[in-house]
Amino acid sequence: TELKSCLKEKDITLYINSENPTITLKESPVYDYLSSVKIFNCKNNNEACLQKEINGPFPAWIINNNKIESDISLEQLKEYSECNLE
Repeated sequence: TELKSCLKEKDITLYINSENPTITLKESPVYDYLSSVKIFNCKNNNEACLQKEINGPFPAWIINNNKIESDISLEQLKEYSECNLE
């Protein structure tokens, strides 16, 4: 879709801290769009998270240099990414 293409062009990273990332990601309100973003599991790769000063709460997003430390809705994802496509 156009939205997924737009998201892939943006600098969007989702940080989670989970023993079972598959379940954690399925609970995300924007699960259908996660294939378009970079995902780091801080449980496995804490170095990458520390470099970005991500140490909780989780999930944490960095979208166009904005840090959001919570789940986000599809509307928020569109707004932060500037992918407000109709």
